[in-house]
Amino acid sequence: MPDRRIFTLLLVLSILAAFAARLPNLARRPMHTDEAVHAVKTAELLQGRGFQYDPLDYHGPTLYYSAWLNARLQGADDLQSLQVRHLRLVTVIYGSLLSIWLLALFRHWRPLGLLASAALFIISPPLVYYSRYYIMETVLLFFQLGFTVAIMRYLIKPSARWMVIGSVCLGLMFATKETALLLAAAASLGVVLAIGMAPGRRELLKRLRAGSPRWHLPAAALISAALFMTLISSFGAHPENIGAYFSSFGSYLQSGFANPIHAKPWYYYGKMLIFSQWGDGPVWSEILTLVLAVLGVYGLTRVRRSSQAPEAVANHFLVWNTLALLVLFSLIPYKTPWNILVLLGGMILLAGQGLVVVLQAVSSTRQKIVTGALLLGGLAHLGWQSAAASGNYAASPLNPYVYAHTSPDLQRLVTRLQHIARSDPRGHDVPIQVIASEHDYWPLPWDLREFSRVAWWAFIDTTVTPADIIVVRTTATDRQSMERSIENFIYRGFPPGQKHLYSYLFDEPVTLRPGIGLSTLVKHEILERAVSDIEP
Repeated sequence: MPDRRIFTLLLVLSILAAFAARLPNLARRPMHTDEAVHAVKTAELLQGRGFQYDPLDYHGPTLYYSAWLNARLQGADDLQSLQVRHLRLVTVIYGSLLSIWLLALFRHWRPLGLLASAALFIISPPLVYYSRYYIMETVLLFFQLGFTVAIMRYLIKPSARWMVIGSVCLGLMFATKETALLLAAAASLGVVLAIGMAPGRRELLKRLRAGSPRWHLPAAALISAALFMTLISSFGAHPENIGAYFSSFGSYLQSGFANPIHAKPWYYYGKMLIFSQWGDGPVWSEILTLVLAVLGVYGLTRVRRSSQAPEAVANHFLVWNTLALLVLFSLIPYKTPWNILVLLGGMILLAGQGLVVVLQAVSSTRQKIVTGALLLGGLAHLGWQSAAASGNYAASPLNPYVYAHTSPDLQRLVTRLQHIARSDPRGHDVPIQVIASEHDYWPLPWDLREFSRVAWWAFIDTTVTPADIIVVRTTATDRQSMERSIENFIYRGFPPGQKHLYSYLFDEPVTLRPGIGLSTLVKHEILERAVSDIEP
């Protein structure tokens, strides 16, 4: 067994490698709608407005508080000064630090298997991709992994330290996202099955009770609840957030089973792990991780039936917890690709131990060469996928981790509007109206954050004066009717003798997302003044 100091050094190097894999070109990919929404919520914290919980897909404040601290340290104090790097760097850090939890298992698992898990944490394509995404799931995974490891250590040997660590992680999980309820349910089921199916359950329970003081359970509940309520209430400034959070579970439950927009078949996550390909795009797969995880299940559960070793109980907990998560998330119709992260945490822990099983099974030189070649090939493919997913396919529909993503084409519109602002005497005070049914204009509030006079409309309001620049959401089926309505609004909106000629900024609508476009009209004199400054 290597020295703990050497093992720690190797883990630190793995964390640095993970950081290096996630950090480059953070602003290359356009902001997703969810990222933009979270950015605006973060700006509210920067401006001293506190956190106000909104159950409509805004979730908890842990991500926002983390970004608030990072933005403050880098000198940002409002939406206008907030930059992509201030936001995505936060999830990069959380995603890079996943391997730190492996230290807790050093004395109980083979170090080689733990280092294999660290390698998979570095290059797993969805982990790399979503670590560069300003959404909650990477933060949730970090605390869920800590919660899982804390339970394992507590099952091995109850202690106040792991009770506190597990409680803190649980409180932060709930303060991050409502999905924590499913994670806590899976963990509870994992504990029940690991203990309930162990030989000599009574003796095992007696040993756990003897090592676990009675005050641990209420203390754990108190720590988790206090931390959660402190954060969700914005440190007591908005206590109403607590009730709103718990009342949201009903709507989330209904959405999980009755929302057709995000409904996917039960095998959605399994297919993502095994094989994904669209058109003539590349093949995406986590098959190496999946196969090694299955072997890890075998390796961690192949003890004699009479064994009551604490490590065996902890190992069985990890297996049951991971399987429970897979079943729960597969059964719920509501599925989004980033939810695969909370499934991968346990799988990667198991996969590391699966590598140990493989290495123990090969004996001849030929077997070792073939096995080594297969493992290196699998790792190389994972590494290529990670680079491609965050590079050329960062916003491509050929990438299985891309979901209703903002088109890079939107940058053309933002760039043109910036050029117009530079040529107009009013600068970023030039009036803009954005008209989109159901307020489907995100992430424009982020991209147009430097403009101070932007009005957001869900319909055409004929009682207001048309702005100098009008952006309207269109689809392939309603484009002509929407553009006619806007043109009627423009030329009927001004009093006689005060009508202005408008011109389209582009011949075709700029793509916002697949199937959604933005048509933009600008007062002709403004566009004419700016034309020399606009790049072709």
